[in-house]
Amino acid sequence: GNYADYEADRHRRLGTEADQPHRIKYRRLSA
Repeated sequence: GNYADYEADRHRRLGTEADQPHRIKYRRLSA
């Protein structure tokens, strides 16, 4: 899916932890 779908899935699986930005993860996923 798109980035919004990815964010929604993270929130469902991780809960409040997903609200904290993990810049390194984002960068590696985008690479």
